[in-house]
Amino acid sequence: MIYLLHGPDTVSSRNFLIKLKEGYEVAETVEAKAFAKKQTEFYNTPLFGEKKILVIENFVPEEKVSLKVPLGLDVVLWSPVLVKVPTWVGKNLLFKGREDSTFKFADAVGFGQVRTALSSLERLLSENVPNELLIGSLSRQLRLLSLGLNGSWSSVSTSSFVQNKIREQLGNWNRTKLKKAALLLLKADWEIKTGKSSGGVVLTLTTLKICSLVST
Repeated sequence: MIYLLHGPDTVSSRNFLIKLKEGYEVAETVEAKAFAKKQTEFYNTPLFGEKKILVIENFVPEEKVSLKVPLGLDVVLWSPVLVKVPTWVGKNLLFKGREDSTFKFADAVGFGQVRTALSSLERLLSENVPNELLIGSLSRQLRLLSLGLNGSWSSVSTSSFVQNKIREQLGNWNRTKLKKAALLLLKADWEIKTGKSSGGVVLTLTTLKICSLVST
């Protein structure tokens, strides 16, 4: 079976993906660009067990990734944006419509909007959104800002809307601030994974610290 998970609601699609993967003995994840170049290698890897699933991240139909799925292997195509569904996809799963997505949360932090960021975070935590997804959304935002600083706009996004938002946020960021924010995220991830403090407390304090960088 070939599944397509896509849409601007990253939280819902990621949660579905996590639950889906739990039903398999072995799961492998690869970026779409890497898979296009090494498709045979991933299909033949001995890591796969009896029930196996391959997740292809950041899938873009325009890249024309050819899929010849062997017997016993399920494939999940994941994209953080809406994409045109190829005819050969077995099951299309579209996720959209959340008011408080991780995108809204990350954007608020990128703009240094403390109240909006904390409000979005509170709702996401109340809905039991995994901590790793929240940290991941902030890491992605910092990466986009870093790409913007380098002038790599084609890597930021093909969407002019997304590019314009990052351009607006860059007015409050520089390389030094991004490094400090990245270190704060690394520390938060470590504290949560080692059980030093609860995810909610760590994420709240980290959000406040990162937003404070924007205003300095």
